[in-house]
Amino acid sequence: MLTMLSAFAQLERAFILARTKEGRERARILGRSFGPKFKLSQQQIAHARDLQGEGRGLREISALLGCHASTISRALQIQKEEEEIA
Repeated sequence: MLTMLSAFAQLERAFILARTKEGRERARILGRSFGPKFKLSQQQIAHARDLQGEGRGLREISALLGCHASTISRALQIQKEEEEIA
């Protein structure tokens, strides 16, 4: 009896995974994005890059833009990696 219940649970789990995968694919086709929203706009990231080029530190830049220094560092790193790919 428990074996049958276990088999049905596994089958139902497989169905759930398939439906969620299809839903994510459909959403991606419709142009929906996943994950958290970006804290900084592209203009703010460009401004931060300019400030860093002037020799300002990450903490000073983050105070000017109103976010944490690690957010600035991460955004600049991601932008650098995207530029290297392109």
